[in-house]
Amino acid sequence: MNKRVFQNVLFTAVVLCLMLSTCLESSGQSRIKKRKNNPKKTHVLYVPLIPKATESGYSGDLPVGVQAIYFEVIDERQERDEIGQNIEDSDKPAIKVVADDGDGPIDFIRKMMITQFQAIGIRVADKPEAAQRVVTLKLTRFWAEEAPSYHGTVAAAVEVKDGSRSLWLGASAGESKRFGRSLSTDNYRETLSDATVHMINKILEQQGFRGAIGKRSEAVSHFHIYTVAE
Repeated sequence: MNKRVFQNVLFTAVVLCLMLSTCLESSGQSRIKKRKNNPKKTHVLYVPLIPKATESGYSGDLPVGVQAIYFEVIDERQERDEIGQNIEDSDKPAIKVVADDGDGPIDFIRKMMITQFQAIGIRVADKPEAAQRVVTLKLTRFWAEEAPSYHGTVAAAVEVKDGSRSLWLGASAGESKRFGRSLSTDNYRETLSDATVHMINKILEQQGFRGAIGKRSEAVSHFHIYTVAE
């Protein structure tokens, strides 16, 4: 490579780096600007869906020989664009609560499922082909409301499969209530995280589910709705 060609390549590389740096800086500033918007003026509050649980995970019986599990989460919510609202001021329009840049409800739920199951010693596969059981959650509710206290609900239909064979069908819902600061992103995160923890705990508390993820499982036509009231 002669000197002129080298200089041209070097110049092109520098220009590309500067362009990339500008794009990243612009994107970062856009996210910061979005987060710093005054929700009382824009009527939108952006909440990063990063787990911030204050409640404890499952503590109870597990079957012998629990199989490796792969988790699949499907979003079947009606209100997919929002994750909550602030309605503490009845004289003003509701403030929408939406997920900030980063994980949405699907990734949030899946990561919390993986964390809680691994915490009790259950193996989690990174792809369905590597798992003996596939647990599918169809998310039907992921909502936090401030009026003025916080109230969150997370609900899903759940199915356990061994290949194409369905072993268990059920449903679970968890909720969380708390007092907190007005329009606090941390309080919204805590509310949704704790509601998710309770939903997962109630899944694990069901004998049919525990049996389905065990080594010896019989196919069942059982459907059980496990709500926060049980």
